[in-house]
Amino acid sequence: MKEAILKIEEKNGRVVANDTQVTLASIDQAITDNLNLCSSILEVSKASNLPISANQPLIEGCAESLNDIVSGRRKMVKLLASMQRIQRQSNLSETAFGCPDGLHGMVSSPETATETVRQPEAVSQ
Repeated sequence: MKEAILKIEEKNGRVVANDTQVTLASIDQAITDNLNLCSSILEVSKASNLPISANQPLIEGCAESLNDIVSGRRKMVKLLASMQRIQRQSNLSETAFGCPDGLHGMVSSPETATETVRQPEAVSQ
């Protein structure tokens, strides 16, 4: 028996696609900001000659925070795979909404969404 086609208005699909792109860009910016903060803490600690015991809790906090953000990003990648599966089962299966930056090579199975990574293209010297 053929699966029923889901009916989604294109304008609604575009709203979800845009919100997805904005959300993933925000998560990536949060990762960048967190790394900048960690770097600033290390630089200021060194310039201030702080003992290692003074900045250790700060570095650990940055690392834990970064780990949480990356974990949330992993969940968003799985969510995106689920959304793509729904799109393929809908009347919008042939509609290109554009991929969030960096996710063009993503696989469609949420279970393996984080297992396949696009390999960077070789750079000619």
